[in-house]
Amino acid sequence: MEVNIDITERKKATKKLKESEEKYRELVENANSIIIRLDRKGNILFFNEFAETFFGFREEEVKGKNIMGTIVPKAESYGRDLQELMSKIIKDPESYSYVENENITKDGKKVWVSWTNKGIFNKKGELQGILSIGTDVTERKKAQKNLEDQAELLNLTHEAIIVREITGKILFWNDGAVEMYGWDKDEATGKITHKLLQTVFPQPLNEIIKHITDTNQWNGELIHKTRDGSQIVVSSMWTLKRDEYGNPFSILEINSNITNRKKAEEKLKRSETILQEATKLSKVGAYEWDVKNDKFIFSREWRRIHGVKEKYLSSEELMNISHPEDIPKVKKALDNALRDTKPYDIEHRIINQVNGEVRYIHAMGTVLKDENGNPIKMYGVADDITESKLAEIERENLIKDLRRSNEELRQFAYITSHDLQEPLRTMSSYAGLLKYRYESQLDQDADDFIEFMVSGAARMKSMIQGLLDYSRVGTRGEELKNFNSEEAVNYALSDLTSFIKENNAEITCDKLPVIYADKDQIAQVFQNLIGNAIKFRREDETPKIHISARKDDEYVFSVSDNSIGMEAEYTDKIFEIFKRLHAIGEYEGAGIGLAIVKRIIDRHGGRVWVKSALDVGSTFYFTIPIKH
Repeated sequence: MEVNIDITERKKATKKLKESEEKYRELVENANSIIIRLDRKGNILFFNEFAETFFGFREEEVKGKNIMGTIVPKAESYGRDLQELMSKIIKDPESYSYVENENITKDGKKVWVSWTNKGIFNKKGELQGILSIGTDVTERKKAQKNLEDQAELLNLTHEAIIVREITGKILFWNDGAVEMYGWDKDEATGKITHKLLQTVFPQPLNEIIKHITDTNQWNGELIHKTRDGSQIVVSSMWTLKRDEYGNPFSILEINSNITNRKKAEEKLKRSETILQEATKLSKVGAYEWDVKNDKFIFSREWRRIHGVKEKYLSSEELMNISHPEDIPKVKKALDNALRDTKPYDIEHRIINQVNGEVRYIHAMGTVLKDENGNPIKMYGVADDITESKLAEIERENLIKDLRRSNEELRQFAYITSHDLQEPLRTMSSYAGLLKYRYESQLDQDADDFIEFMVSGAARMKSMIQGLLDYSRVGTRGEELKNFNSEEAVNYALSDLTSFIKENNAEITCDKLPVIYADKDQIAQVFQNLIGNAIKFRREDETPKIHISARKDDEYVFSVSDNSIGMEAEYTDKIFEIFKRLHAIGEYEGAGIGLAIVKRIIDRHGGRVWVKSALDVGSTFYFTIPIKH
């Protein structure tokens, strides 16, 4: 019996498989990548032409040999155990689908290959072998190693130096980065930079990547978060590194912590804003001097004050605005401020560049220095003080006139006390002599005339002496000092002892304060006020006088009496010189005592006034400022 089996389809399938294998082998052999197939033990089953060229072995030389010791050394130059790594790859290729490791060629040359591993399994899912496809990364690893070596040299710096892949994966993390961010090298290596540091970029990251790809560099300011949660600002500079084929493979990132500088700049910016607002309100001109570039920048108000249209001037051009006589002192003040020997605070004259007017300026400035102490900028203001300065000059002129007037008054007092009194004494002497020799020997008219001459001479002498005393209040006063005002009252009472006894006057005094004044002149005040209270007594009343004081914002003294008093309309006039409320001869005196009181109190910066009622009495008040 003959049995025929049709194997046509199987033959076709076999042929098709053979053709497919030939095409696959042709494709693999001509590939520009290393392609190797290994069995479950790591023995080489396939070695394509590119692998032969790269490693220097023919396929028949390595086929059947274990990959370890053939193209893979037992350990890398860096010390990694490759035998252990290969064991792990052979057991579980899916977990090591991508690895980079050092390899060795036939002539012993060490090369780096980036491997992509794929497990080969049977229908039961059992591992039969591994297909490994490799790419030569030797030059890239050399460049990366050089970059890391260069970065290692910078470990002494406080700047953070990071080497990372294009994807952001950290390859190198120097000591400066440890110090700045807080993560040590092992913690940071392998992490994605911007995730670890929670980077805030000044622009979209894709724009930065495009910029560095086009130009190989980028720099800007980034916000990073450190390990302890603190936020810092860094000045970051990125440099792109490429392999020998021009492909980007890593980025060198150098970061400097500028947090303190940014805070200082922000503080300065706030100060500048406040200064600008202040100049608007106070009409004070502001300026900024870039010392390094010798460039002055001015506000609008400053330009208005100086009559300058330009926004910028050099220091030499600025000096030309100053009054020629004041230029040396302005230069000296600026030099002292830059050397930090004295603050810049000066008053000087300028010539307005629009109208040619001479103006008085008060200029102030603060110098900003760098970390080495070198001046870099100066900020300041200039205030037009022309009006106040002219007023000050006028005031000084008035003071000079006052001094001259006082000197003339002193000379007048001298003339009064000597030259005028001499003929008065002669006239008074001869009038007295006439009265002594001829009184009652002539008729009544003659006696009256002689009496008029004697009393008139006496009154004239009293007025001249009073005028002399009045003038000397401001020119012969003693130095002000602290003393108990009761001492001044006692001096006055001592001088008035006889007058007090003759009129049986009763004088009481409260406890008085220590004051800062001229003791002799305050004694004169009390003597005049007490004397007047007794002189203007009521005929049917015993003179009673009470002295007291209280402390408010100043010391307020009072001298109260039960005298004849006065009507309210006269209370201001009685302090004027030679003012009298009674006929000449009714009461003694030249009418100058209260004028002297007012002049003394004026000299002390106080006030004097009176409250009075006719036939009731008067209370005189005066104040002395509280000083020490």
